[in-house]
Amino acid sequence: MPQSVVRSICRASGVVGAVLCLMAPAAAVAAPTTEHVRIPSGRETLDVTIISPGPGDHPTVVAAAGLGGLFEGNPTKYATRFVAAGYTVVGFDYRYFGSSTGSPRRLVDLKAQVADWRAVIGKLNTFPSVDESRVGLWGTSMAGGHVLNIACDYPWLRAVVAQVPHLDASLAARQLTAPTLLGIAAKVTADLANAALGRPSVNIPFAGKPGTAAMMTAPGAWESAQRSLAEPGTRYVNSTPARSALNVLGYSPIKRAGAITSPTFIGAATGDRVAPAAPARALAAKLGAEYVEVEGEHFEVYSGAAFERLVATETAFLDAHLR
Repeated sequence: MPQSVVRSICRASGVVGAVLCLMAPAAAVAAPTTEHVRIPSGRETLDVTIISPGPGDHPTVVAAAGLGGLFEGNPTKYATRFVAAGYTVVGFDYRYFGSSTGSPRRLVDLKAQVADWRAVIGKLNTFPSVDESRVGLWGTSMAGGHVLNIACDYPWLRAVVAQVPHLDASLAARQLTAPTLLGIAAKVTADLANAALGRPSVNIPFAGKPGTAAMMTAPGAWESAQRSLAEPGTRYVNSTPARSALNVLGYSPIKRAGAITSPTFIGAATGDRVAPAAPARALAAKLGAEYVEVEGEHFEVYSGAAFERLVATETAFLDAHLR
């Protein structure tokens, strides 16, 4: 039985019920199970992680990481809480990342990533523990943009959750200084030349200090990205073929997001200089979406008070629409 249902029974059962509920969880609640499956997406193969709260089919959340990240990193922090609340979480790594196939490694191909989302959604009926009638999408940062981009194509979705989403390429470009743009342009030119000649990629960092040739250079982005993404036990590498920058600077999910009809939740951070809160706030108002803004910057939504508030409000939102 989902823990949210158990809690409701406990509240309704008075003192005796509360005592019994305190005694029962260890024996009554099944341990989560994790299973890995491989599915095709284009010419590549994706690694999909299915985490279930126990036997049977459960309302399901499909999730993936933001720019340069892996499901085993920050998305798993949220997935663990969602599974504890009674949801099956289907997480995956994009092609070129993690245990998914594709070369060059860590290439950010956003059209391909959208295709990967579609491939996973299209295979939900083959995965264990998934209730196809109760499915939601969850994305953070770049993946937050992805779920807002594709949700309008799946009107049967019961919930869409996007936090600190990348929405507008022009805003992303304005975060970069002239020296940074010039440095990126030089690296992109060299990378494309190497690709044409079959040589190794010329790489740039995902996150770098202000003024460096990196994808994200907002003040504090490098330091917080290292704390948040490069945690012990993860395979995050702060490096991507420079041509990735062309894909990111040409991607504006906000152009399609206004057509979403599924219940939507958008979370933002007040001090976010990577994916500013203002366009997220405006989109939420346009959609009539539930909107929560937490204190902090882009990467602080994965720890501390910002994480706790978002994971609690997102779980409540999923409960309202997937139960």
